[in-house]
Amino acid sequence: MSHYISVLMPMASGRWHAFFPDFPACEAEASDLDLTAMHAARALAHHADTSPGGIWVAPPPRDLRDIRSDETWSAMIPLNI
Repeated sequence: MSHYISVLMPMASGRWHAFFPDFPACEAEASDLDLTAMHAARALAHHADTSPGGIWVAPPPRDLRDIRSDETWSAMIPLNI
């Protein structure tokens, strides 16, 4: 069984930010790690529910090697959030 990977990063402000490499427009943020993970799950569900035309066809999940080698995605992630 494959799973989508999320990246949770601490911010300079002390908050946490979550990204989904397979869904670049889907992000979440909260004051602690557990809450950020919960918000990230909700954001991904909302992302699926609000797809154009009401039908969501998810891309296949990528493995960590593919995500690490994706220079376009890694360039989009701010390292100083």
